Amino acid sequence: MNMLKRRGRKGSHAIEFGLLFPVFLVFSLAFLNLVWYLMQRENAEYAVSAACKTGAITGIDPSSNPEDIAMLALEDGLSNSILSCSYAQVDCSIVVEEIEGYTSTTSRLRCSVEAPTHVLANLVPTTPDMVFAQAIWPIEPVRTEDTADTGL
Repeated sequence: MNMLKRRGRKGSHAIEFGLLFPVFLVFSLAFLNLVWYLMQRENAEYAVSAACKTGAITGIDPSSNPEDIAMLALEDGLSNSILSCSYAQVDCSIVVEEIEGYTSTTSRLRCSVEAPTHVLANLVPTTPDMVFAQAIWPIEPVRTEDTADTGL
């Protein structure tokens, strides 16, 4: 009696798989697309933060321009990343500027980038198509002869 019941369900496993596999595939691709976007955003944030910090710590040298050094470091960081900025046919908005500091004698360096993202599978309609990252670092004051070097 038990064999007769099993024999009637023989094809139901294939039908259930055929119905559920496309749903599983769509959710898997949507998850991968979201992870890919988050990875691009994290990459942009790291590149901007590292470049801005590089430009800000070079302020101790009076002959260097922190904005130029941060711009070069940012372009280098983005060329080694997975963002679309590394491709020649895509334009990115890269801004590096010196802004007012917390006091009248200090200044800060603001670095930002806005770049288009790559989409693996367009299954998540709310995934942004642009990444924006910004970092602000205080520019180290220029060292003079009477400044004590702490060795740090």
